[in-house]
Amino acid sequence: IRSAPRDALIADTVSSEERGLAFGFHRAMDHTGAVIGPLIGYMLLRLFAADHNFPAAHDYSRIFLIASIPALAAVMVAAFFVREPGKKAHSNTDAFTAPPRLSLRGFDGNFKRFLVLVALFTLSNSSDAFLLLRAQTLGFSVTTLMLLWAMLHVSKVISSLVGGDLSDRLGRRRLIVSGWILYAAVYIGFAFVTNAISVWVLFLVYGIYFGLAEGAEKALVADLVRPEQRGTAYGLYNLAFGITVLPASLLMGALWTWWGPTPAFLVSGALGATAAVLMLILVKAPARPQPA
Repeated sequence: IRSAPRDALIADTVSSEERGLAFGFHRAMDHTGAVIGPLIGYMLLRLFAADHNFPAAHDYSRIFLIASIPALAAVMVAAFFVREPGKKAHSNTDAFTAPPRLSLRGFDGNFKRFLVLVALFTLSNSSDAFLLLRAQTLGFSVTTLMLLWAMLHVSKVISSLVGGDLSDRLGRRRLIVSGWILYAAVYIGFAFVTNAISVWVLFLVYGIYFGLAEGAEKALVADLVRPEQRGTAYGLYNLAFGITVLPASLLMGALWTWWGPTPAFLVSGALGATAAVLMLILVKAPARPQPA
């Protein structure tokens, strides 16, 4: 319900030559929240809980209640201060009685090929919990894993801002292919990693993959379709991601169980690299608009 309308709204409210930066900024703020939110929750638990190591149920209830405050504030800001650009008028009756249009009819082959490759790449993109598990098998403590996770998100924040701007200047497809290849390289690295320093480096580089690819993918969706198709296009994009993200983790878990972490990471890396090469071959880069 949230993702497709939000992405379409972002695409509609910025110029095409700044769309990558806008999506990069959105991803950077999302990753910032992923770092700050748990840290605030941890500090509040230390403040409220009588036993920091074993908080009671009512301590968690209080934390969730406090966490609802910024969520409600965001809803209020969206409801009263965010304005949509001009749209063609539709009656409320038409809007609510018309059937959903999650269909590929009306979209060109370039966008359809992009969706297929997003699904293929996502099939290689298993849960990040496997990366933490890999680090743990190399001797990382739970506390160190938390620091590793925080560093990953800091890397995501910084690289998302840079990557979004680069996609506006260098082209979305180039950034996506670079990000997917970087992802494949990281996973191949995790297949053979043997020491702690290499794990830290791989997590840092893994964050850069997000910065290169996440915002550029969303901006490319808007570039490949007509303005009136954007809402449906983002719905299809999220569908392509959603139907393959669970099988990706199931595949990774099965390979890890049967043959161990090295083959599992190699297969995921190979899938990611294949998607990157096919992206370069099959998806045509849209013409980049020239700034006025």
